[in-house]
Amino acid sequence: MKKVPFLFSILIVMALLMSACKPDVSVTADEAAVEEAASEEAVAEESPASAADADSEEAADAEEEPETATVEEPSGYREAPMLAEQVAVGNLPPVEERLPAVPFVVGPGVLSEQVSLPDWQPGIYGGTLQAAHRGEFAPDIFIMANEAYLAGAGISTDGLQGDIFESYTVSADNRVFIFKMREGLKWSDGVPVTREDVEFAWFDVLNNAEIYPSGAPAVWRSPVTGNVATLEFVDDWSFALSFDDPYGSLVVEMSIKYWVGYTDLVKPAHYLKQYHKDYADETELLALIEANGYSGIEAWVNLFSQFDITNWEMCLENAIGFPSLYPWVLKEIKDGALMFERNPYYFKVDAEGQQLPYIDSIISARVDDVEMVSLRAIAGQVDYTRESPDIQQLSMFKEQEEAGNFNTMIYNQHNNAVINFNFEAKDEAFHEVINDVRFRTALNHAIDRKEINQTVYFGLAVPSEATPSDNSVYDMALANALLDEMGMTERDDEGFRMTPSGKKLVIYISYAKLLAEHTTISELVIEYWAELGVNTKMEEISQDLFTERENNSETMITVGWSPIALWVAHNRDDFQPSTIEWKRYWNISDEFDGIQPPPEAQELWDIYTDRKQAVTGSEQDKALVERLLANYNENLWRISLFVTPNVVLVSKDLCNIPQSGIGIAANYSGEEYYFCEGSGRN
Repeated sequence: MKKVPFLFSILIVMALLMSACKPDVSVTADEAAVEEAASEEAVAEESPASAADADSEEAADAEEEPETATVEEPSGYREAPMLAEQVAVGNLPPVEERLPAVPFVVGPGVLSEQVSLPDWQPGIYGGTLQAAHRGEFAPDIFIMANEAYLAGAGISTDGLQGDIFESYTVSADNRVFIFKMREGLKWSDGVPVTREDVEFAWFDVLNNAEIYPSGAPAVWRSPVTGNVATLEFVDDWSFALSFDDPYGSLVVEMSIKYWVGYTDLVKPAHYLKQYHKDYADETELLALIEANGYSGIEAWVNLFSQFDITNWEMCLENAIGFPSLYPWVLKEIKDGALMFERNPYYFKVDAEGQQLPYIDSIISARVDDVEMVSLRAIAGQVDYTRESPDIQQLSMFKEQEEAGNFNTMIYNQHNNAVINFNFEAKDEAFHEVINDVRFRTALNHAIDRKEINQTVYFGLAVPSEATPSDNSVYDMALANALLDEMGMTERDDEGFRMTPSGKKLVIYISYAKLLAEHTTISELVIEYWAELGVNTKMEEISQDLFTERENNSETMITVGWSPIALWVAHNRDDFQPSTIEWKRYWNISDEFDGIQPPPEAQELWDIYTDRKQAVTGSEQDKALVERLLANYNENLWRISLFVTPNVVLVSKDLCNIPQSGIGIAANYSGEEYYFCEGSGRN
């Protein structure tokens, strides 16, 4: 079985079926298409091609993409003192031999948008960044260290360029994509990254029927036919991915969408083959299987999955010693604390030729709850925390800045505060009313957003584009009228409305307490809906139980986040209503049938499929976005409350910290952070 990111993919059930047969998949690209793409005028990464379905006039009228921020390649290279010492004693080769032939050069506007970080400076080497996290996963470190195939500034899709890949080109019909690898790129153990690592990942993992029983993930499939792409190397350092249909959004899929890493398509074959049935000695493999608590040669898939460390698993113990391409690699876990150290073979340099990252090491302490992360920051024990600070503690943060030596940064949040509905909930009374749009509209109009904004967000939140202002007015009279129109006029013995068919209705709002704001929002919503005559209760449950109940379709309403702005920018599929049975119906890569959604919900998936074919940000794509938002506004698949502020606590000792924009975008540029001159931290 193949692992699924355990923090962000709480609604995905892992496939456990295994097959003994080899996958019957196409494994080479259409040679004619590849030759045509390589010979005809291709579209470079600075100027993505228009959608094939758009005519030439529409393509000519499309907006031009901003140019990629480029920095002149330095004439020579330097390294951190701790690495220079290892070179001096013969433990490492010189920095010139550790870098690829064409390194990724970082300067103003490359990792962070210039408007967010106008005073970018080449940094100073040294120091240990202190962090903290709850559970096994350290989200701030993950975002700070993650690397994708392609990259833009911040989390933008404008001006995409190569990241671990050097460059890419796209055929005029958006069906063939050619990616050039960085020659001389090396894994963190010093072994070169070659075509073998791509071929192993593609043929032996993604298209292995035992590892992926339902076939390769959807991202590697043609948007309409659903067929898996074909892959063929054009030369030793360039390969083509070819699709049946136009796939204009693929470059977004490979750059920032869902915080993608490189670990699907590029794997350290020299390390992983010892766990793969097609390469390992059977006797040795069986010994490894049994040593890790499994039984029988068929359990090789479990063993392989355990040791094939994806980007989402960079914080797990098995990541220690696993070859990677990140700026820092996990060296040790001690008392739950994650200890990372710079990667001596990291492929990025700054404009002056200094190999990145600037910071030598990261230590992230494990704590019992998210509030402890902020308390450690206030005490001066955490240099950076984005995921954990609670907006409701804003006043306290500002008061403690000087004593704790930190700045309270207020960015925009990439997520919206939302109320989610489960349209296939098992509770019959709830199922009866929630599938009537009048009920959802009544709940929406009964919410006093102004009060929530002032109470929870200090008035800093702004309305969501998924629920325009004309559909989010606080109007209790209208809300009552809608429920009366539905026939919810009878009351139970507590004075609450009953369903049109006369069933007693009790609604539960469930949430896993990741932030205190979810509790406050739930409490206020319960008060509003009680005034409307709807009996609502709240339950705070553990993240594990929350996931279990959602996967079993046992929740009714949940409070949390949804990255609505990223539906627009990245064409993410988490626009789907929070209904596991509908998601299973749409997901062709799992073993579940699910329940067919109604036509108005199916339109959302059709729009998503059309957007996959279109070039992200094109006129065709923008028209589809308008349809998506109109559908949401008409049907209220979820109640979107606000685009919320993102409070981030940052040590005053850190430099090259973006000053504005989206919080998670600022988090993305950790390799260019450094401890300021005079801080005493270098």
